[in-house]
Amino acid sequence: MAKEIILYDVISKYSAGDIVQKMIDAGDSEDLLIRMDTGGGYTASGFSVISKMKERKGKTSICVDGDACSMGAIMLMFADDVTCHDASRIMFHKAAYPEWYEPTDQEKEQLAQINDLFSKKMNKCVMGKPGADKFIAKVFDESQRNDVWLTPKDAMKLGIVSEVKKLDPRAEQLRSELIMQVSAIVEKKAVEPINNNNNKVKMTKEELKAQHPELYSAILAEGKELGTKDEKVRTEAFLAYLEADKDLVVASIKEGKAFDNAVMAELNVKLVSATRIAALSADSAKATGTKAVEKIELTAEEKEVMAFGAELLNKFKPKV
Repeated sequence: MAKEIILYDVISKYSAGDIVQKMIDAGDSEDLLIRMDTGGGYTASGFSVISKMKERKGKTSICVDGDACSMGAIMLMFADDVTCHDASRIMFHKAAYPEWYEPTDQEKEQLAQINDLFSKKMNKCVMGKPGADKFIAKVFDESQRNDVWLTPKDAMKLGIVSEVKKLDPRAEQLRSELIMQVSAIVEKKAVEPINNNNNKVKMTKEELKAQHPELYSAILAEGKELGTKDEKVRTEAFLAYLEADKDLVVASIKEGKAFDNAVMAELNVKLVSATRIAALSADSAKATGTKAVEKIELTAEEKEVMAFGAELLNKFKPKV
């Protein structure tokens, strides 16, 4: 059985580095399965994983457990085999900078080269399949950037996915039973006589636990899972911008600050600035023969935050 590697994250230098390291630890000859649920990320980070995938002698497959969007979708075309579930979602679009960012001429040229590579790989992957020409034309429309969503069946018709697996029917059955139990309680409370004391009939947490222990346990477990998942997503979103502003990222995680559009815009600006400053520093070092500014080491407090993010990630295992 192939060794599994989890990519349930933004594709960044940190998540990509972790995946490549796990590939190295597994050895080049062992078969690997990357379980994926990602909204995409940085093309350079995605290419670092793809590069290692193509170096390996063993088979590197991908199973889409949730979403494979943007750079995640591009990675599917470089895998030896791709499977997904009937509830998976796949989305392609061409590489682009944020609308608010004005790239340099050199960056525009690099972007064109990346999209040319994507287009050629996609043509090779879906060549001769029904609807391939229309699909590629929509993804690489020169007038706009389209988000082209594919159902698992459509992805299979295009040759991007080799197999679509159905989710375990027992999981769907348990979910339906839970919904029916909750609905029964709601209906029962709706027809019960009005309580003269407070004009409402309420069920306390203790009563729910005593009268419906299985439902109470199911709701409690679901609440814990959702809470952990939300905190994991929030933490990882901030950690992806650690190099942009360490102090802001660490403080935001510890204070429970929401990762909204305003925060993302601010961090994107800082990330672009930090990237350009690093590039200028490296160019200056080459010109003068001096060493570039070394990366600042994380403090103990910052390492604690990073460990917290890793702990949240480990709590989530694929549910297949």
